This record gives sequence, C-alpha cells and structure tokens, in this order.
Amino acid sequence: MIHKNFFLFIYDKWLNITIILLLLISLLSLYPIDSPSNVPGNDKFHHLIAYSLLSFPVSIQKPRFYILICIFFIIFGGIIELMQPYFNRSLDFFDFLANTIGVLIGMLSGLLVRKNNL
Repeated sequence: MIHKNFFLFIYDKWLNITIILLLLISLLSLYPIDSPSNVPGNDKFHHLIAYSLLSFPVSIQKPRFYILICIFFIIFGGIIELMQPYFNRSLDFFDFLANTIGVLIGMLSGLLVRKNNL
C-alpha cells in the first residue's frame, strides 16, 4: 500500500509535477528517432502510462479549472501527434487514442485516491 504522505506530496506539488511531466512527454514525443525503441513494452501502452501519469496529480489536487486542464492534456496529445512527422516520427491516430484513454484513467485514478486518502 502506498503511504498517505506520498499522495499528500503529489497534492502539494501537483503543478510542479505536471509541468515536469509535460516537458518530459514533449521531449520524448518529439525527439527524432532513427530506429525502433529498445524500451520494453508496447508503444500504445507507453502513451497510456505517460498520459495517465500526466493527469493523475491534477486529479488529486482538482484545481478550479480541473476539467479544462484535462481537456488541454487531450488537445496537447493531439498536437504532439500532428507535430511528430516534422521530427522524423510518425503520426498515429491510435497513439492519440491511447493518450486520451490515459488522461481518462489518470483522472479516474486521481479522483479515487483523493476520495479515499485525502
């Protein structure tokens, strides 16, 4: 079981965590690649995890414009996908779909943690 203090830390530092994750996702998504990744797991699973982690801290904190922020994350995922062909990456609708599902999973998970631990 994850300790309650961990969730309180996320609750307090949600904005910093979110900004760092946005930057990290941007860098990893737009970094040009020449060969397939050696990272284990399915590409769609990586998208799902990344965007779940992105929306999780916001969902624990649930700031004033919470829903708009999560909609921004979905739009952000779409913009990243549209930009990828300019960075020697490929545009993939199913990556965008995985991003969107990830945001929804992160939102639900964060709200459950908020309800049960804070």
